[in-house]
Amino acid sequence: MFEHRNKTQRGFTLIELMIVVAIIGILAAIAIPLYANVQARARISKAQADARTIASAATIYGAHVGLLPTGANDFVNTVSNAQSQTAGPFLGAWPTLPGGWTAAGNVSRGRHLPHHRRRRRRNRWRAELDKHRTHTNRPREGPRSSVGGRA
Repeated sequence: MFEHRNKTQRGFTLIELMIVVAIIGILAAIAIPLYANVQARARISKAQADARTIASAATIYGAHVGLLPTGANDFVNTVSNAQSQTAGPFLGAWPTLPGGWTAAGNVSRGRHLPHHRRRRRRNRWRAELDKHRTHTNRPREGPRSSVGGRA
């Protein structure tokens, strides 16, 4: 009815199983954030590629018409220049936003950054300016003379 095991056959102990589960948990804790980071980088890369595509289309539009496009429809419609030459569309379709992103509008000059980040950015700009400034207008400091002849 019951099979008796030989004393040479052994199974895994509870400690060994707990160690294996802990190792799997550690590997999962490392892999999940890396996977999320890959997705974020892919979204950013897509947005950068779309921006380059739009910039290229705007350059071609400007070369043909002589003006920069004024709206999104200028990219996807046929236009004619002063010599009545037609060209376009300059984009097959307007690029879609990466998944999970929304159109945020214009963010300019860091006005929408939190105060501490604006201060850090301003300090970096000041440091860059200080690096590039020439110090030739400042008087050169020589050895200090002692007052009253005392050293």
